[in-house]
Amino acid sequence: MKKYNAAALIGSLAGSFLLGCMPALAQTVTISGPPCILNVLSSREDDAQVTEIEVETFRIYGQAGDDLMLIGTPADEEDAEKGEEYVRKDELAAQLPELELDKYPNADDIVTFSQGAYSEDVKELQQTLADMKYLDGAVDGAYGGGTAEAVRKFQESVGLEPNGQADLYTMLLLTAVKAGLAQEITVSSKEFTSPEEKFPQIADQTSADLVPFLEGKWRFRYDPFTESGEIDPGIELGGFADESRDIDRINGTISLKVLVARNEETGMFELTPGLVVETEGAYRPYLQGAVLVGDKTVRLEGGFSSGEVSGISMLESGCVPLTKEAMELLAGGSVSAVRLLGRNASIDVEVSADPEKTPAFMEACTTLA
Repeated sequence: MKKYNAAALIGSLAGSFLLGCMPALAQTVTISGPPCILNVLSSREDDAQVTEIEVETFRIYGQAGDDLMLIGTPADEEDAEKGEEYVRKDELAAQLPELELDKYPNADDIVTFSQGAYSEDVKELQQTLADMKYLDGAVDGAYGGGTAEAVRKFQESVGLEPNGQADLYTMLLLTAVKAGLAQEITVSSKEFTSPEEKFPQIADQTSADLVPFLEGKWRFRYDPFTESGEIDPGIELGGFADESRDIDRINGTISLKVLVARNEETGMFELTPGLVVETEGAYRPYLQGAVLVGDKTVRLEGGFSSGEVSGISMLESGCVPLTKEAMELLAGGSVSAVRLLGRNASIDVEVSADPEKTPAFMEACTTLA
């Protein structure tokens, strides 16, 4: 993948997407049904940072090459400024099949302008602005102060930075409006009716009952290279941070997930419910097991983890499989804390998850224990 080759492009959406204040004009998508979880890329490069974002509304600017869409997602108050955001076209189409993604303008075909430019393309831009009642002056192909002011008015109306430059985001939205694409649309998120639709990589290679995991709240991720993945209901039990001589500095989270892995002996995929622990800062592998503390105490063995060194600390991801007894305790809503057992010490983590979510997870997993 390549970056945009126009030197004048502005890659920042300064202040464009304050939470709850999505502009009304130009390609605002509202999702009816369960929210979508998008893997948002920070650039078009192969090593782009990926952030998982749950959205109920977002903006489509256009296509970016053959396989990406340039989008904008709402920001929280602490992250009001956003850089470039992309999502894979096939991923977006799979979750929101009603979107006609091929109709959106392609960023690689967009011509951008700054004040002082003079061309037939500028004249076409002026005519578009005049048709939309933003430009009162002459349509003469000269990008002067009047044209810049008209661009600023359009940018303000759609929530872009009003810089007066016909940059990539501005031109994509203008092109979309000119092409007659709906300024605001509501689409339904995909409702899967069979395991083959939602779990095509594993559905015919597992004896596990996948039907309980069809609902939209169950996010399926699969890595074809490792032939493994996870089904994530989005339940974080709690977070922790500790520092001592025994365990150095460590912080992390505990979540409920179902791990998916191929059994090398049978060749079939197996699903294992578990406590997934993500840690950062420990200087040595940490996770050895866990204890659920509630009306009664349940000890879990067989924890496994893997990690990588980042700087002088270790990022670790581990899992402790849940037994049937442990799932019954969690389903009852009486677990108040999880004691993580490390190589040199233990950490008590207070459970803060929504109590209504945990029983639903356990009910779906009963056939897996």
